[in-house]
Amino acid sequence: MGVIEGDNAIIINNCDFTAGSSERGLMILQSGSGDSEGYNGKITINKSKITLTDTNAPLLEVPTNIAGTLTLKDVTLTVPSGVLMKVDYNTRWTTNGGTGNLILSTASKATYTGSVVADKYGKANVTVGGGVTWNGAMNNTNVAASSKVTVSGTWNLTADSYVDELVINTGGVVNKNGHTLTAKKTTTGNIIVDGNVLQGVDRAFEGNVYTIDGRLVKSGAENLDGLRPGIYILNGKKYCKTAH
Repeated sequence: MGVIEGDNAIIINNCDFTAGSSERGLMILQSGSGDSEGYNGKITINKSKITLTDTNAPLLEVPTNIAGTLTLKDVTLTVPSGVLMKVDYNTRWTTNGGTGNLILSTASKATYTGSVVADKYGKANVTVGGGVTWNGAMNNTNVAASSKVTVSGTWNLTADSYVDELVINTGGVVNKNGHTLTAKKTTTGNIIVDGNVLQGVDRAFEGNVYTIDGRLVKSGAENLDGLRPGIYILNGKKYCKTAH
């Protein structure tokens, strides 16, 4: 459907594409053949419908040593393989160690479904923008050279996920849905941890926890640890703490 090499870009607006390749829908690479210089390829798709028909094809493959960025904004996807991005060493070419960047965005609300995978050479990064719901897993096999997820919207895990860095911005929510989420480093203002839910809150407002009838039950709080199940107000937001 679309292949770019080197420092080039594709922009797709208001289109309806169907791809039947068994290998991938899109690819960003640097073959080293001299056809195109540079190591930063970009594909941007806006307000479009993308349909893949093969059950093995990822939406995007980044198979060589290049930084490949795919930005989706209000795109309707059908990806039977369940893989939005694959960063790997494809031995058809001679280099490895690519970085795949998947940016999920919207002007209002959008849902994207599919996971991100990488082999031991690949680096993978996902950005979940505000208003976006991402249903997927990151680095489920825990072999990627590095992985990072930045959440400003909602990330619903569909399988165990392993990241080197997890960033939860204010208003960002991560629903583990009973799966394991392992992060070597977590960066955020604060995180509310309630069972399977992680929620980012503004560092400037870390403070008191109240019951819904206005009783102060915890001061200087960053989470609801130590409190019984119930409904609480922290930093002006309402949270439901469930039994673990």
